[in-house]
Amino acid sequence: MVAKKPSGVVNQEDSGHIYYNTADIAAHQQSTPAPQAAPASAPTQDPADYDEATEGDNVYYNNDEDVYASFKASQPKLDAVQKYLVDALASGKLKEEFSTLESMPEGVPQEVALLKKNFKKNRFAAILPYDRNLVVLRDGYSEGTATDFVNASYVSGYKLDKQFIAAQGPRDNTVGDLWRMIWQEQITHVVMLTNIEERGKPKCELYWPEEEGGVDTFGPVTVTTTHVQCRDDFFIRTFSVKRAGSDESREVTQYHYVSWPDHGAPTTTSLVTFWRYVHNRTKPADGASVPPVLVHCSAGVGRTGTYIGLEIGVDMAVNEGHINVLDLVKRLREERCLMVQAVDQYLFLHKALLEAYTAYGTNVSVDEFDAMFTGHITSDKPHPRVDKEFQTLQQMLNLTPAHRHDTASLEENVAKNRNPDILPSEEHLVYLTEHVSGRNQYTNAVFMPTFRDHRGSIVTQLPLPSTLVDFWRLVYGNDVSAIVSLSSPNEEQEVKPYCQYWPINEGKTLTVDPYTVTLTSKTERRGSKVTSYSLNLGKKGVKTTRVVELLHYKGWTGKVGGSTSDILHLIDTLVTLQENTNTDRLVVQCSDGVGKSGLFCALCDIINRMTYDREVDVYMTVRHVQSVTPKALSSVTQYRYCYEVVQNRVREMSVYANAPQR
Repeated sequence: MVAKKPSGVVNQEDSGHIYYNTADIAAHQQSTPAPQAAPASAPTQDPADYDEATEGDNVYYNNDEDVYASFKASQPKLDAVQKYLVDALASGKLKEEFSTLESMPEGVPQEVALLKKNFKKNRFAAILPYDRNLVVLRDGYSEGTATDFVNASYVSGYKLDKQFIAAQGPRDNTVGDLWRMIWQEQITHVVMLTNIEERGKPKCELYWPEEEGGVDTFGPVTVTTTHVQCRDDFFIRTFSVKRAGSDESREVTQYHYVSWPDHGAPTTTSLVTFWRYVHNRTKPADGASVPPVLVHCSAGVGRTGTYIGLEIGVDMAVNEGHINVLDLVKRLREERCLMVQAVDQYLFLHKALLEAYTAYGTNVSVDEFDAMFTGHITSDKPHPRVDKEFQTLQQMLNLTPAHRHDTASLEENVAKNRNPDILPSEEHLVYLTEHVSGRNQYTNAVFMPTFRDHRGSIVTQLPLPSTLVDFWRLVYGNDVSAIVSLSSPNEEQEVKPYCQYWPINEGKTLTVDPYTVTLTSKTERRGSKVTSYSLNLGKKGVKTTRVVELLHYKGWTGKVGGSTSDILHLIDTLVTLQENTNTDRLVVQCSDGVGKSGLFCALCDIINRMTYDREVDVYMTVRHVQSVTPKALSSVTQYRYCYEVVQNRVREMSVYANAPQR
């Protein structure tokens, strides 16, 4: 998304400046409870209520074709699929092409949805399923308002008939119908692409018990939420489902993507990472007969069509070596009206297909890693497969629109940046919320997504002596309870001016008005490059202090993090610390806030994914990091090092798994 210009500067009594953090304001507005929706009524006919409203198109895709045109002019090496997608995105004609699409085939009946007994079950009056591929509920259940109708359509996959069911998000009078359909169709996987509320408007009725262990009954179906997992952009929920009159219990998994913005589209790296996670768990084996995957958003056409189009398009591109997105969307609209509803989604589908197709095959299971990546991987020696991935990574980085650095480049902030070439982007900039006389809201820091949290880490530079107070404002204002400081053994001599921002002797206090930082304990592990510091952080006028744990790692050598065993020890120590202290937000700090920090953040996510998902996805993890800080992991040496660390951890896991159990 093109970052917004700072909203303005407001003078304070002390002449300090404060910048409106528009992202936080928007987040606050979105989190404000919406008025209770009225009881089930006639479907809305207001297009502004569509969850795929097109008001943000021009903002999200402004001038993007210039990026693709410049890339095309550089004559990169592309195969037929990549060339088709790049040519389309560079042409500037996709909006015109989209306008040629018919919303639905002429003369296709939608009479069942228009029946008086069914019409109030539709969320939108203009978005109705076709009679010919409507999902019909055949269980005879007729309690309350139940009928045999649900606003859902069978949709064919690349080769498989009825691979998907595309549906609207349930209304308060159709939740039971949704679960009746899930039971009837023996659905085991549900993909949800909307939030319950967006922009203060209801988008989907909550159709599951929110709390782990919660139980609720919807019509004839009882649902128990047995497990909830969190990732940075999505949730994975597992339900146990029972139907009245049956002793059978079934397991249903919901994949809930929560990062589709109100306007426009998500980042390609975010959605493709989610899609790959779901795809790896739902793809049917060749020739296998499997239940359909239920995909829904609010209306069941825009985001839903984009997601299904991504799935079908990648399968087609990989298996046939070509693709035509216009024909693909026409085909989708043969089965449900308005699929890929808005022009921004049509443009985004091209981008997501390019991202997913280019990254195809870079995700491997832990069990397959050694077979896929043969030979010993080291950061200082070429490796054919790893080096080829890095070349692809660099090529895709050229397709990333340039970040804007308006706030960081303001005259009053320039001196706060250690490196004038490493500046935080407007989109990811962390604004300081702690007021200190004479200081504005700027510091050189960005939010970085982690394995579990979209804003789980704050990445920043080593503070300058003149910005020391801003560092502790950053920590205090964001409720940070853990800091990782990354340095070489001779950092104090190599980085000028160096700033020691915490006391190194037990019992000593560093005063940075209005904050005090006291070292309560220090632990140096024999043979380890990690020193642990427990700090008490206080603030003038506040009686209570906060505990902040700091891990100082001095094992960095050159561009890489030292021996793989040392860096893995640091990551494991951090994971244990976060589990034991329930740490939510982390600060990662190195001299410039990019070189060491970007690599470390990538490694943490890679190792966590190996542990919890048993998958290795170095390529997309680095793409994710570079979407925030494009200068991170800029050398093939660092990219190889990621794989060297992975190979070491895979072999550790293998040894542990094969060890005799007592």
